[in-house]
Amino acid sequence: MEYSDFKILLSRITSATSVTGKSYTRISVKCDQIYYRRESGSNESIDLRELYDVYKKCTFINTSILRTYISGRKFSPSLAILIESELFDQQGCRINDEKTISDTENNPVEAFPGSTNDESEEVEVAEKDEGRFFAALANLLDSKYVKSKSLNKPITSSDVILYKNHDEMKVANTVANIMNLLLEKLGSNWNLGSGHLERFIDGMIVNHPILGTRIVEFDEEQHFTPARLDSLQILKEIDEFPFIDLYTDLCKNNSYLNRYVLPKHRVKENFENDINDFQGFQTWLHSITPPDKKNGYIEAKPGFTFIGGRIAQRAYYDSLRDIAHLATANETKLTPIIRFPKVYVALILKKEFDQVSMGELQKVIAQYLLEYYNYKVN
Repeated sequence: MEYSDFKILLSRITSATSVTGKSYTRISVKCDQIYYRRESGSNESIDLRELYDVYKKCTFINTSILRTYISGRKFSPSLAILIESELFDQQGCRINDEKTISDTENNPVEAFPGSTNDESEEVEVAEKDEGRFFAALANLLDSKYVKSKSLNKPITSSDVILYKNHDEMKVANTVANIMNLLLEKLGSNWNLGSGHLERFIDGMIVNHPILGTRIVEFDEEQHFTPARLDSLQILKEIDEFPFIDLYTDLCKNNSYLNRYVLPKHRVKENFENDINDFQGFQTWLHSITPPDKKNGYIEAKPGFTFIGGRIAQRAYYDSLRDIAHLATANETKLTPIIRFPKVYVALILKKEFDQVSMGELQKVIAQYLLEYYNYKVN
């Protein structure tokens, strides 16, 4: 769609409503500005060329993404207007079928009097790091190929089968034996329960022409534990996973463990020993945890009935995602998992994750996909 058609389309909008129900009224287009009135009565405008830039470059939008493109802290009305235009759906995904614009341009209503107001607006949707990651991935690959619970497109059993117990996954005997060894190293009592884990998967790439269909996990600090180290060493015996060396180095990094990982588990003490395996780490956890003080982040879990059980369970569940493509129910449609560590952004840009722009994040993800998965983003 050319800019002139885009401008005509938006001139037909008279009102729009945000995702939280706030109304923007008296919408009109004049020159290269789109004017609107907030519920508070303030009159503002947005640069149409900035909105057009969003339309051309983004296949998924939310208020965090719009911060990269829209000046003046007008992210919520920008989102509302673009959704009202029906160029993006209610979830923020771009609708690929372009609007047909008539040759006759509607006469836009004259802009109402009053100057624009750049007052700060309340951020309406709290965007988590995971949400920003999948928004960036959707923009890189096209939103039609990306599903994620953070994009309001959760994973279901029609996408992939994932059980709580690898015995139910119907994998080859060699894989099952290695997973049994992992449970032994993690101190499991084998009473893992039954049920599905699909809805807890972070996201997926679906039917991409090159990457195919894969689970995609965005791994924050709490995943890089001595328990995960045990599982990574086990995984080397199962398949070649591009991320293993990077993840192993992170799990062995004592400074990273103490500064970032342990605080995520509400553990205030530092682990001063060498990181060798989960057994020694779990013994240390038990020694520093007062019996009368509950910490839900390291509590016992089914199959792992000890202090640190939740950490062990997470490492086991991560491993189930890692081997999901080897399960009989998934082997014809699923290719190996893509894992992206949140800390990779800081390693590359020397800035914390929440300090990078959406554009920077997209570049880092593109670099990661090329370096670890040999996929070059067009």
